[in-house]
Amino acid sequence: MQPYGPDSRRSWAAVVLAGLVQIPVLFSLKTMGVIFVGLLSERHLSRQNASWPLTLFIVSSQIFAPVLPLLQRFMPAFIILPLSCTVSAVSLMLSYFAKNLTQLSIVLAVHGFSLAAIYIFSTFLLMQYFKSKRTAATVLTSTMSTACTIFAPNAMQALVLSYGVRYSLVIIGAAGLIVIPFSIGLKTPNWYSDHDENGSKIERQNSCREEADDFLDAEKGRSVCVETSSARSRINLTSASTFLRSYWLTPLFLIHVISVTVTYNSMNLFLLLAFDHALDVGIATSSALYVLPAYCCGDLVARFFSGIAIDLKWISWQAVLALGYTIEVICLVTLALNSSRVILLLLSFIVGCTCGAKVSLVPVQLANDFGLNRLVSSSGSVFFICGCVAALRPWFVGYFRDVCGSYKGLFLVVACCCALCSAYWLSRVTRSFRENLQTRKKLRQEEAECKFEKISPKNG
Repeated sequence: MQPYGPDSRRSWAAVVLAGLVQIPVLFSLKTMGVIFVGLLSERHLSRQNASWPLTLFIVSSQIFAPVLPLLQRFMPAFIILPLSCTVSAVSLMLSYFAKNLTQLSIVLAVHGFSLAAIYIFSTFLLMQYFKSKRTAATVLTSTMSTACTIFAPNAMQALVLSYGVRYSLVIIGAAGLIVIPFSIGLKTPNWYSDHDENGSKIERQNSCREEADDFLDAEKGRSVCVETSSARSRINLTSASTFLRSYWLTPLFLIHVISVTVTYNSMNLFLLLAFDHALDVGIATSSALYVLPAYCCGDLVARFFSGIAIDLKWISWQAVLALGYTIEVICLVTLALNSSRVILLLLSFIVGCTCGAKVSLVPVQLANDFGLNRLVSSSGSVFFICGCVAALRPWFVGYFRDVCGSYKGLFLVVACCCALCSAYWLSRVTRSFRENLQTRKKLRQEEAECKFEKISPKNG
C-alpha cells in the first residue's frame, strides 16, 4: 500500500477522522427514543405532541439539505465541516434556555440541520481520498461511529434520570465539542482532481441512462458491444452529458428517492418508538431499554459485513437492498403480532442489521450513480423529500398510539412500504441475473465461433 495518493495509508487515516466526526450524528439518532420517553414522563404530553421536537430534529436534517450545495458555493467543504460541528454542539448547549416545547423544538431543529451538514460533508471529503475502495471506506467509517455509540441509549437514559432532558442535552452538547479538532484534520487531499472525477462520472452516468431507459421499457434488451466505434463513443458522451444536467428527472433517480425515503423513515421511526413500544407491551423499563442497544449491535454487524461482501464482489448492492427490505418486512409484521421480550430483542437486532446495511449504501449508490461531484446536490434532493415525508410523523404517531392505542398499525404501514421497495429491488436483481446469464452465453458463443474460424483455414 502506498503512503500517499488514492487508496493509500493516508486515505485510511482519513477514515478514522471521518468516523470520529460522525459520532455525534449517530449518538443523536440513537437516543431519540430515550428523549421521547423522557419528555412523556417529564411533561406528561401526548405522543403526538412529544414527538414534535424529535420530528423537527429529523425534518430539519433532511428538508434543509438542499441548502448545503449553496453553502459550498461560498466556502469549501473542509471549512463548512468544522463550522457544522461547532453549531451542532453549541445548539445542544442552548437547550439550557429552552423552557417550553417550542423552544426545545427550535434547538433540536438547528441541531438536526448541522448534523446533516456533518454527515454529508464528512462523507464527501472522505470519498475524495478513494477511488476503488470507496464502499469499504464508507462502511468502515460508519462501522467505527456505530461501534462508539452502541450503548448511547443507556448513557442518555442515565443522564435523563439524573438531570432531566434539558440538562442532559447540555452535557451531550459540551461533549460534542471534542470532535471539532478531528473535523479540522479532514481536508481535501492534494491529489484529488475534479477533472478525473468528471471523466469517470460520465461513464457512470451513461450506464445510469441505460438503466433508466430499461426501466421505462422493460422489453428493450441491452446490447453487448465487443467493439465500440469512435462515432458511437461521441454519441454516448453527448447523451451522458445531457443526462448529467437532467438526472433529477430520470426514473432511476425517482427510484432512489423512494428507496432512501423508506429506508430513513423506517429507521428513524423504529429508533423513536421501539423503547416506548416495549414499555407499552408490558416489558420492564430496565429490559425495554435494551431494544435500542440490540438495534445498534445489529446495525454495527451489518455495516461491517455488508461492506466487505460488496467490496469483495460476493453480493451486489442491489441484492443487499432487496434482501434488507424483504427481511425488514418480516420483522415489522412479527413485531406487530408478538409482544415477547426475547422476540422483541431479537427483532430489534435484525431490524438493526437491515437498516445498517441499507443506510450505509445511501452515499455509495448516489456517488456511483450520479457522480461524486454531485453527491452533495443529489443527497440534498433526496433528503429534502425524506424530510417532507417525515413531517407527517406526529400525526401518524398520534393517530395510531393516542387514538388506536397501539403502534402495531403503524408498524404494518411501514412494512407495506418496505414490501413495495422489496418487490422493485428483487425485480432488479432478477433482471440483472438474467442479463448476466445472457451475456455469458453470448460471450461463450463468440469464443466458440472465433475458435472455429481459426481451425477452419487450417482444415481447408
